[in-house]
Amino acid sequence: MKKKNRQLRLLSVCRDSSREQSEGYSLGAQDQANREWAERKGHEIVETIRYVETASKQKDRQRFREIVNRICSDPTINGVVFHKVDRACRNLTDLAILERLETQKDKKVFFSSQEFPQNAAGRLGIGVMGVVARWYTDNLKEEINKGFRSKVEAGEYPHIPPYGYCMGHGSNGSKLPLPDPPEGRDSSYNLQANVIRQAYHRHTPRRAFPKRHVFFPKDTTLDTFPSGKITTPSIL
Repeated sequence: MKKKNRQLRLLSVCRDSSREQSEGYSLGAQDQANREWAERKGHEIVETIRYVETASKQKDRQRFREIVNRICSDPTINGVVFHKVDRACRNLTDLAILERLETQKDKKVFFSSQEFPQNAAGRLGIGVMGVVARWYTDNLKEEINKGFRSKVEAGEYPHIPPYGYCMGHGSNGSKLPLPDPPEGRDSSYNLQANVIRQAYHRHTPRRAFPKRHVFFPKDTTLDTFPSGKITTPSIL
């Protein structure tokens, strides 16, 4: 007679690397896949945790560590389910933390779209997928930097134009950031230029800018950009 698996109480953890990704359907799709997997396996999802955090830089993974510490300290939680290995981690340090979660804390780690057996072969498979995820991140970074270098060598600006500028063409035809005044008006009428002028007007030259300061009241459209980024000195 086949032994029935014990029902486990699990956290469904969903991660995206950027706020732009999280505003789409990715986090919801991850949670749905995790819950469907748990239902098939006869386990219970006691809570869903959704967060935005890069997985490639070990020093930036504060939220990940908070989740791991909670799993370790809560005896009512038997483990965690992620959508894929690369949704959990993309560096070898965090991969080792997940392995210790199983081997030392007797907590279970599952991946709803990637089935691994709960033995040495399964841990090997997870390790291989983790190394592949790390390689993907490193290779992507190298390719992006290669593209930046090519643009700089060609005399072009490699990034998004600064606030108040648009991408135009220099005297030699290369793409460079140029002031962005409204058509038919002097640059002094530029809304973005006025935003910068108001920001600096609110602070005396002797006063240092706070690191995370919102320059404008929340009831105006000038405190944030359409993407949701706060207007800060570094942006201006």
